[in-house]
Amino acid sequence: MGAKASVVPVMAAEISPSHMRGSLVMNWQLFDACGIFLGFSANLIAWRVGETAWRWQMASSAIPAIILVARIYSCPESPRFLMKHDKNYRNAYRTLILFRGHALLAAKELLYVHYQMNVELSRYSQADSTKCSGSRPMNGEMTPAAATGTRPVANSDWHSKKVSSSLSYLQKLVQLFRVRRIRQALISAVVCMIAQQLCGV
Repeated sequence: MGAKASVVPVMAAEISPSHMRGSLVMNWQLFDACGIFLGFSANLIAWRVGETAWRWQMASSAIPAIILVARIYSCPESPRFLMKHDKNYRNAYRTLILFRGHALLAAKELLYVHYQMNVELSRYSQADSTKCSGSRPMNGEMTPAAATGTRPVANSDWHSKKVSSSLSYLQKLVQLFRVRRIRQALISAVVCMIAQQLCGV
């Protein structure tokens, strides 16, 4: 359940269209509260069955969980995950077509996510970006920005390889506390999750 609570909102925020992203993520929270209500209702229904009441109460929570686990295998992979880790843009495009329902919208989203990932990589590795500001890409061609002396928009493959190799898991973990924007997001998420446990919604 902990894995579900941390993965589902991120997946919903990633794949939902921008104009309804907030409402879909909050709907997940609403249905989570409805599930808690149904669980309490099932316990209330089964508690007078007799000596086997505890078994029925356990089954009432186990059956929906088994259905949820079985449905995981029919859920498509996250497009961002496919693009970031496997460099599998073809499958990411297919997944986006499944979500968007049209090839043109999927292509637009794929391009948007690609550039957004490049911006994130350059933001989170400012030192690396400074070192690369006047150098050449791996293919030996000078970028237009480097030729004019301005800050370059680096070749995406070259830049992503440089950045991904320079940031370890430990460095990313340290960024949770050192980068102000990420630290504020972490604090707000922790406060929300504690408040959820205290109020049940």
